[in-house]
Amino acid sequence: WLKSLAKLYLKTNQEQELAAVLEELALVDYDNVTLRKKLAQLAIAREDWPAAERWAKDVLFIDLQDAAVHAQLAEARANQQKWNAAIEEYT
Repeated sequence: WLKSLAKLYLKTNQEQELAAVLEELALVDYDNVTLRKKLAQLAIAREDWPAAERWAKDVLFIDLQDAAVHAQLAEARANQQKWNAAIEEYT
């Protein structure tokens, strides 16, 4: 039922509620890349840089080759003034 609730929140642009439901789903769906990418995107949109970093790192544990997520991780780290770590994501 959480997936149905997430779809409803996504369609009605209720991003805060969507993030809460997706976080619950992430606890039980350990290797769902799409779920973690969406959580990273939502965190970036609300400028929650520690959360964005966490979710981007989770994606990269599953799919190390995802260039877009490396860029998201770099953005999250740069916005936390973690300069060296941000640079590493681009190199």
